[in-house]
This record gives sequence, C-alpha cells and structure tokens, in this order.
Amino acid sequence: LILRDPGKLRASSEQFFYRMTRFTFEAFSDIESAYRMSARDYFITGRLGNFLSNKDDADNKKLFSYLESGEHLAPNNPNFNYEFAQWYRDRGDHDGALTYLNDLISRQPDVSFTYANVGFTYVAKNDFPRAVEAFERAFELGYTGWKTNPAYIDMFIQLYTIEDFAFSHLPRLAEFYEAIIMVKPDGIGNYVQLAAVYKELGNYDRARALAEEVVRRNSALK
Repeated sequence: LILRDPGKLRASSEQFFYRMTRFTFEAFSDIESAYRMSARDYFITGRLGNFLSNKDDADNKKLFSYLESGEHLAPNNPNFNYEFAQWYRDRGDHDGALTYLNDLISRQPDVSFTYANVGFTYVAKNDFPRAVEAFERAFELGYTGWKTNPAYIDMFIQLYTIEDFAFSHLPRLAEFYEAIIMVKPDGIGNYVQLAAVYKELGNYDRARALAEEVVRRNSALK
C-alpha cells in the first residue's frame, strides 16, 4: 500500500510515511526467518529500504542483501537493476548506478524508463549533455511518467533552460511548461515563460492567449 503512490503518501504525512516504511523494513527480518520469501517479497522490501531516509550502514547492508536475494530468485527481472542503481545513487556512487542501468540497456535496449534513470543519474553527476541525450532517448521511446510529477517537471525545466540546450529543444520546453501549468496552475511565471517559448516557435496565437491569461490574473503585468 505504501508503494502504490509513495509521493502522495509522503506529501500527506512525512512522519507517518517514514514510520510505516521503517516498521515494514525492519519487520521483514523476522518474517524472512519464518517463511520462504519470493523474489517479489525481496524486491518490495528492497524498494521500501530505498525510500528510507537516515539509513545507517546496517540498513544499507541489509537492503543490498535483500536485493541480492531477490535477484538470485529472478535474475531476469529488470526491477532489481533499478533498485540497485538507486542504492548506489543514494550513496553518491553514480558510476556504480550506471553499471546496473547500462547492463539493463544491453539486455533490453528499448525500455524508456531505463534511459530516464540514466538521465537522472547523469544529472546527479552534473553531466548535463549526457543527461539530455538520455532523456531525449527516453522520450523517443515513450517515457511519460514525468508528466504528473512536479519535481520531475521542475528538474526538466531547469535542465533544458541551460543555455547550451534551450534553443535546441524549444518544442520539448513547451511540453514541460504545459505540464507544469497542469499540475501547478497558480505559477504565473510559467505562463510567461511558455508564452515566450511559443513566440520563439512561431505559434503566436498560443503565445498571445497565454500573455492575455497572465494579464487577466495580474493586471500589473500588462
């Protein structure tokens, strides 16, 4: 239940999310000793562990062992690669994360979510050209999971408005700003930026409509 929509639950009560996640993660040790666990059991517990904040060395060791046990039972399940990659990212070892993601790409080269994870990892490495390259490949393959996640959209906007990329990916920027307006309709600055993007793209009707919306919301900006 925690993993159905962790972002929503965390937003509603960070303390409750942390306590339930911690309780479930720690309780698994007792359950594991009494029952035969499946790959899915190990995966879910490993994923919960990756959501824990303030993990100590014992937590990290236990989390890694759960993922190893699950992968041993289901060696072709790509979800373990994602969680191993997250484990390495959380520890600041981004090259370690890329090892698991690139291994997955070598086996399943057309999965958009894998390229998205590669992009997030390169962002963490401050390697922005490779991040954009990976994200563009993810979008080509149909990655849309970012559209309802404000944190992802904000990150994409920050990345794609870096001077090196801004004028090379204007249609993509329009997508990002349209998405952020859907999830954050009160951010008036996003309407201004989107109007500017559409102006550069030559879509003057849409640019004008957005500018008029800005003035309707705040006449002082006329």
